[in-house]
Amino acid sequence: MRALVVLTAAESKKLIAKAVVAMDEVKRARESGAIVIHPSSSTYFLVEELTGSLPTGVWVCGVVIPRGMCSSRDTTVSNYTGGVHKPKRDFAHAFVIRDGKAERGIPLHTVLDSMGPDDVYVKGCNTLDPEGNVGVLVGDRTGGTIAIVVGAAKRRGFKIIAPTHLGKLIPVPIRDAADQIGVTRLDKVMGKPVSLMRIPATVVTEIEAVKILTGAEAVPVASGGLGGAEGALSLALSGTTAQVEQAYALAESVKGAQLPSPYVLDC
Repeated sequence: MRALVVLTAAESKKLIAKAVVAMDEVKRARESGAIVIHPSSSTYFLVEELTGSLPTGVWVCGVVIPRGMCSSRDTTVSNYTGGVHKPKRDFAHAFVIRDGKAERGIPLHTVLDSMGPDDVYVKGCNTLDPEGNVGVLVGDRTGGTIAIVVGAAKRRGFKIIAPTHLGKLIPVPIRDAADQIGVTRLDKVMGKPVSLMRIPATVVTEIEAVKILTGAEAVPVASGGLGGAEGALSLALSGTTAQVEQAYALAESVKGAQLPSPYVLDC
C-alpha cells in the first residue's frame, strides 16, 4: 500500500517526539535512568510526551528568526546574575526526568556528573547533512553548552539523541559548512555571529520516526508550500496495508500542532 502525507515543521517535530519516546534506549532511561531534555523547538513536544504537559518558562534557547540569528530573551536574562554572565556549566534550564518526575533548575554540570550509560541527553540541532551528521549553531566562543555535553558524554558514556526535522537538511557536509562561518570570523551577520559544531548523536528524522512507530517506509518527495505550509515536508509512505494505515493515522494525529512564538532579544 502507498500513501502521501504533508507535515508542517511543527507537525514533524511532534511526530518525531513520539518516536523518540518509543526508542529502546529512551524506554530504558525512563525505567531506570534519566532523560535530560535541552529546551528547543525540536524537543518541545517531547516534554509533553514524557510528562503530559507542554513546557512552560524557557522552552527554547537559540533561535533563527526572520531578521537573523538570535537568542531567547528569557534564557539570556536568566543567565545573568548581578550583571555577570553565568558560566555555561551553570545552565539550569534542561528538563531532567527521573522516576516519572520532571525537574528543572539543576545546574548543567550537576546533571551531567550524575549521568551514565543508562541515561540519554536529547538535543535539537540546526543542521543535517547528506552524510547523516548533525550540527548545532553556537553563539559562544567556547562552544556553548553543547561542547560541555559532548565532552561529558564521552567521559560518562551516555547517549545523545538528536530529533531532527528534515527541513534542517543542507546540501553540503557539515565539515565544509562549518569552515564558512565562526563567531570571530564573520564580517557581517544578520543577528548574532555563530559557529557550526558537528556533534556525535543518534539522529531521528521523520524517516526513522515512521519506521520506529509503524514499520512503514517514508520517502521525502517534496518540501515547502504556501498558506502556512512554508517549510512543510511531503512524505510518501509504503508498506503493508496495516503499516501504511497506521502511519497515515499517525500523521493525521499530529495535524494542527503548533509551536509558541519565541520571546527574543533585539538581535
